[in-house]
Amino acid sequence: MCSSVKKPDSLVLLKAENVCYSYSTKSWRSVRFTIALNGVSININRGDSIGIAGRSGSGKTTFIRVLAGLLEPSCGRVWLDGHNIYNGSPLCNQALLRGILFQDNRSSMNPHFSVESVIGEPLRGLRQPSETTHSAIALVMEELGIPLDYLKRNARSLSSGEIQLVCLARALVTQPDILLLDEPTSTLDVLYINRVLQLLNNLKKTKALTLVVASHHLGVLRQICDTLAILDNGELVTTTRFNDFLANPSHPASRRLLHAATRKAIEL
Repeated sequence: MCSSVKKPDSLVLLKAENVCYSYSTKSWRSVRFTIALNGVSININRGDSIGIAGRSGSGKTTFIRVLAGLLEPSCGRVWLDGHNIYNGSPLCNQALLRGILFQDNRSSMNPHFSVESVIGEPLRGLRQPSETTHSAIALVMEELGIPLDYLKRNARSLSSGEIQLVCLARALVTQPDILLLDEPTSTLDVLYINRVLQLLNNLKKTKALTLVVASHHLGVLRQICDTLAILDNGELVTTTRFNDFLANPSHPASRRLLHAATRKAIEL
C-alpha cells in the first residue's frame, strides 16, 4: 500500500524546466515533425492559481498533460514537490499530491462503472483499504454537494454537468495539494459553469489548493486565477498577474488574446 510521505517545506510545488515536446505524423508521402512545446519553464508555488492561455494549437493541453505525468517531454524536466516525475518519483506519492481533471471527462471514465467506482478509482490504484475508500468518497461528495444517492448510479446515465462534478470528485478524493485542469468548463452549460467555478474558488480558500488551469476562455480564468501564463506556438511568452495583463498586455500574443476576448464579448 502506498502511504503519504512528509512533504518538504518548500514554496515551489511544481516546476517545469526547459520542457520540450515534439511528435511526428506519417503519411504515405512523408513524415511531419511538430514541435508542441519549446523550452517552457515555469515555477508554480504552493497556493498559486495559474491560468494557461493561448489560441488553439498553442500547446495548452500538451503542457497540462506533461505536467500531469502523462506525456514524457522530449527534453527538460518536471519537478513535483522536489522530485523529477519522469525519473524516480514514486507514482503513489505523485497520486497523493496531484489531481487531474481532463477536458473530455466522459471518455476518461468507464461508462459501465457506478459513480462510487469512478470516484474511488485513484484510491483503488493506491490499494487503500475499502473502509478508507468509502469514507474518502463520502467526504469529497459532501464537499462538492453531490447527493449520496448518486453512489450507485451508472456513469453513462449522467449529464455532462454531473459527469464534470463526479470527475472533479475523483480528482480530489486523494486530497491532493495541486489540481491540474484542462478546459474545465468547455462542455458545460451556464449553471454548471458557475457551480464548478464557485467550487474551485471555495477549494482555493478552504484547502489552499494550488490550481493550474488551461483554457481558451479568459473570462473563466479571470474568475479562478490570479496569474496568467500565455503560450504561443509552443513557447511561454509571458507570465503576469491577471490584472496587469488586462491593464497592459505587453506581448503581441497577449494583445491578440485580449482583443479576441473583447470582440467575442461585444458580439455576444
